[in-house]
Amino acid sequence: MWLPKLESRRGPKYRAIADAIDEDVQNGALRAGTRLPPHRDLADHLGVTVPTITCSFTQAARRGLTSGHVGRGTFIRGNEPDERAAESAPFDLSINILMPDKEVANLQPRLFQRRVLPWMQILGYVPAKGHLRHRQSMAAWLARTGLVVDPDHLVLTGGAQHGLASAFSALLKPGDTLLAEELTYAGARALAQQQHLKLRGVAMDAEGLRPDALETACRASRARVLYCMPRLQNPTSAIMSDRRRRQIAAVAEKYRLTVVEDDVYGFLSPEKAPLAALIPQRTVFVTSLSKSLFPGMRLGCVAAPPDILEKVAGAVWTTMSVPLGTISPAQRRSAAASSSNRSRSAAPGSA
Repeated sequence: MWLPKLESRRGPKYRAIADAIDEDVQNGALRAGTRLPPHRDLADHLGVTVPTITCSFTQAARRGLTSGHVGRGTFIRGNEPDERAAESAPFDLSINILMPDKEVANLQPRLFQRRVLPWMQILGYVPAKGHLRHRQSMAAWLARTGLVVDPDHLVLTGGAQHGLASAFSALLKPGDTLLAEELTYAGARALAQQQHLKLRGVAMDAEGLRPDALETACRASRARVLYCMPRLQNPTSAIMSDRRRRQIAAVAEKYRLTVVEDDVYGFLSPEKAPLAALIPQRTVFVTSLSKSLFPGMRLGCVAAPPDILEKVAGAVWTTMSVPLGTISPAQRRSAAASSSNRSRSAAPGSA
């Protein structure tokens, strides 16, 4: 049973006990995964009250030294967490997490050893489309998930949500109709509302978007843009078959639709080619590394034909504060048009 050495320590008992835990963690007497004595047992041995022990353990937890598990006890934290605690810990399904804390802790030193973070580059401004070598790396990643794209046809964004916001801003103006699956990603709905777009739902089945319903929506409206998720749709998890994707592509060609393809989960079904591989001249492809690598890394990209990409890069510029000298005149014009559209949408009496 671990007992703290309190003879030479001054101040309140609870703080002295927390200091003793801290000291023994530093000198190796308490190792990661070690279970501390139960509150009542430690209180009896030290001649203090149980609330004193509780307060000391709380202090240790605030310092990041311990973690408590109801019904199991209090354990020392560290780079080698208790395996049994990790196995029995509940999973939080309210958010998408790539890996548990233990795996992140193991991965961190490898990132720094390989110099993944280019410190010198973050001291200066980034070109409007992003550094070339970063776009090359992103293109290599996309190739692994089923899409071959030229790095020059990519613009890096602050995540997929930023990419969607830039794509909608580049392609649509306030009051325009945006077609989408009848059950669609909540973040896309929020963007449509923010940009004063009319969102029109298109009927779905087990494979996602229905071609006949899309054709009906195109005939009934003047929509020019479709937002969809062909691979692992959010929130239904539907995956379009090869035949269904060809049908959707044919409808898009027939009605001259520009498709904003959200492919953040595409890496989970790389055997299915994205719509961008079928109709690259009509597709604005959006994805990110958040779902596939690191949830906290706000890095994504937009791949599009050159004429559309210039507009998207302009929209990215307006939301990323890229210096004026790093973007082309065409991108500046697109950025100015995007800003003008947003100003009109915010005017009194606007939709």
